[in-house]
Formats: sequence, C-alpha cells, structure tokens
Amino acid sequence: MGYTINQEKAIHTNGTNILVSASAGSGKTGVLKERVIQKLKDGIDIDQLIVLTFTEAAASEMKSRIVKEIYKENLTSQIEKIDNAIISTFDAFTLRLVKEYHYLLGLESDIDIADAIIVKARKKAIIVEVIKKYYLRNESDFNTVVKRYFSGSDKWLYDTVYDLGEALRKTPDFIELLENYDEIYLTDSFIDNRVKEYILSLQDKILQLYDDFNLRYIDNAGAVLSDYRDYYEEVDRYLSFLKVEKDPKKLFTYLKTSALPAKPRKSECEKPEIVTLIENIKKEFTALFVEDYNDFSLNFQRSVPAVSLIKKIVEKYLREYETCKFREKLFSFEDIMYLAIKLFKDFKDVRTKFTENIKEILVDEYQDTNDLQDEFISLLANDNVFMVGDVKQSIYRFRDANPKNFMRIYEDYSRNNGGISIFLQENFRSNKFVLSSINRIFTKVMTKNKGGVDYQGEQVLISGFADDFPLHE
Repeated sequence: MGYTINQEKAIHTNGTNILVSASAGSGKTGVLKERVIQKLKDGIDIDQLIVLTFTEAAASEMKSRIVKEIYKENLTSQIEKIDNAIISTFDAFTLRLVKEYHYLLGLESDIDIADAIIVKARKKAIIVEVIKKYYLRNESDFNTVVKRYFSGSDKWLYDTVYDLGEALRKTPDFIELLENYDEIYLTDSFIDNRVKEYILSLQDKILQLYDDFNLRYIDNAGAVLSDYRDYYEEVDRYLSFLKVEKDPKKLFTYLKTSALPAKPRKSECEKPEIVTLIENIKKEFTALFVEDYNDFSLNFQRSVPAVSLIKKIVEKYLREYETCKFREKLFSFEDIMYLAIKLFKDFKDVRTKFTENIKEILVDEYQDTNDLQDEFISLLANDNVFMVGDVKQSIYRFRDANPKNFMRIYEDYSRNNGGISIFLQENFRSNKFVLSSINRIFTKVMTKNKGGVDYQGEQVLISGFADDFPLHE
C-alpha cells in the first residue's frame, strides 16, 4: 500500500520547518523513517542528520528500522557512518555533546549522571542550611512570613522552597528570571492585570459548562420533570448576566453577592454541574474574607513582601546548589540539558558547526518535549526542523512535558509563520466501527481546555482504508 497525499507531503517537502500533527495509527513513525531514507537518497549522509525521541527503546527501534531500510535500498555507504549518527534520546545526545565539549564548560571529561536520591538529599540539606541562617538572623520580615504562612509547621517552608526551586529549574535562564522577578511580576500593574484575568477565567470556566446545561435542562425541557423546570429556568436567568458581562469588577460583585436560585428539596432534582462550580467559587471568595473587588485585589498586593522574601530564599538556595553541583559532580539529565543550552549560547562556533553541518533535525513525539528541550531545539534550528507528534497523545506531563509548545508551533505554522503544518488524519490501525465509537465519545468530551484541542474537523479519526477493506468486516 502506498502513502497518502499528506504522508507524501511529509516525506518530500523541504526547505522549511515542518510540524506533522499525526493522529493515532496514522503511520507517523513510518513517515519519519521514510523521510530519513529519502534524505540519504538525495545525497545527505546519515551523520548529517539528528533524530531524537524520548525513550531508549524508541530510539533503538528507530535506528533498527533505518539500518534495515539502508540495506534494503542498497545505501551501503551509510553503514560505516551509522555508529557516528545521532539517533538517540534527548538525554543521550546532550550528554554526548557535553562530554565532547567538557573543556569549554570547565568540566572534567568523565562527567556523568549522579544518583537521583543523592542529588535530592543534597538539595534538601542546602535548603536546611539556608533557612537556618534566616532563623539565626532573627529578622522581623522573615519571622512575620513564617508566623503568617507556615505557623503549622516550618516543614511546609522547606517543602515550598524545594518545590519552587524544582519548578524554576525547568525554566530556561531561571537565574536571570529570579534576578528580575520583582521588577516584572510584583508590580501593582502586573498584579492588577492578573487579578482581572483570574476573574475572567472563572467566567470562562462557567461558560464552558453552559452549553451542556442548556442542552440538558433548557432545550430538552420536555425530558425534565415539570416540578423542576422553573428551577432550571431560574438558573438560566441567573446565568444570563455572566454570559454577557465583560467588566471583572462587576463579575466579581455578582459572583460574590448574588444568590443562586434555591434547588427544590426533593432529591430527584438534579443539581447542574455549572451550579456546583459557582457554589465553589463563592466559597473561595468567602474564605478570603474580602468585601469587594478592590479588597480582593489588595489581598494579592499585601502578599508581595512575603512572595519577595520567599523568592530570595529560593534564589539563595539555587545559587548555593549550583556551586555545590559543580564541586561535588551532582549532575542530573536536566543539568546536562542546561549545560548543552549554555554551550550553544556561549560558544557560537560550536553552535555554528552544528547549524552548518547538520542538514535536518527530526524529532519524534514533539508533544512530549519540555520547555528546556524546546529551547535546545530552537538553538539548533536553521529552517530544518521536522517535528512529528499528536497533542492528544501527550503522556509525559509528569516528566514536565509541555504540549502547549506543540500547539504554539502548530498554530504558527498553520498561518505559515515560521514553517508549515501537515496533518495526518487517516488511521490504519482500527476498523471504521471502532473509529466511529471513539469519535462519538471524544467529540463530546475533548475540548481545547480538556485535552489540548477541540476534537472536531481534522482532529477526528477517519479510516485510511476503503469501505470494502477486510479490516472493516
């Protein structure tokens, strides 16, 4: 069986960055492998390509497929170059890179990955020492923060510093971010804008549930017991203000002070999900002990000194850990990625060597890249990045994957901004009856806010086979 039109496009298009959004069972791995082989046929050597994926098993499988195809196509001149080719995980490639250029980074050639348990224990020991010094100084601002926010147990303070440090270390240039944090994020105007955005986000959450409420209780009123129709209509009238109001201050006042219609006492009367959400929002406002919008905004303003102090503690801890890490060789894969990024940023000749000699960078499962990996790829890019993935299949958020990177690139490329996007919609794995059931479920439950995309249009799975194909029997 041959390739589809879009598969052919993904294999043969050149001269620009490409993002292939490939639905489940659409043959994306085969397309990536075939694109590599096509590059070799066009005269590019295998060691002039970088192929990256996320697991050792996937990298090994990809390499095996490529080698098999090289023999099949009689591209034997590539065999002697395969050992030097970069067909690996991000972690393996960046470690190889840092080891090769260790002398530029002030490292020894035997740099390796430290035991994660030892690294975590050392981090926590440094936090203890940093906070101990604050206790010994006995300064009023620190004492106030501990008493106000961590009076239950200062273990919460230690855990907060650790967790914030871990989150920040997943951000490119986190030290620079900390240095400028107060000037960017703790200004009155910034806080005021975030408060407005927060109130509008609550409205957005409510309105996301409105269509379901309207369908079940208003449009389908005939299926609702007559005893309860008045209640649902009252709820609908209550929601009418929330549907149209755009002023955050008026929205806050309405959500805080307006009374929801009373639900009939009979247990058979179902409480709509949208009502439960509004009740929870009201409870949240009540717990903050604020009277009006200005008081609500001031509540955030009052926390600025505490946020600034905790930020200073986190920054002190991270700087001390950075020193300790180099002294005691406590490197994680995350640290290696930072070093690889630093290498390309600080040593332009090394970066140029790669951007000029590497003809294409191919990345599988791009929806599972994290922010550091996305930054790393951007430094290597030279209008020659080929990315394959499917935001609906992002499974590595526990490893800090950020599928928003995939969607940002997809939306940019869909507008021909920086590259092109290609969609592989046809499924070659399941029969049409299975696909129909999947589509029927996911068109109802998957939205941009719940799953990363609206499950409609080109996101819907279609069979790649004709109706009379045996798989459909």
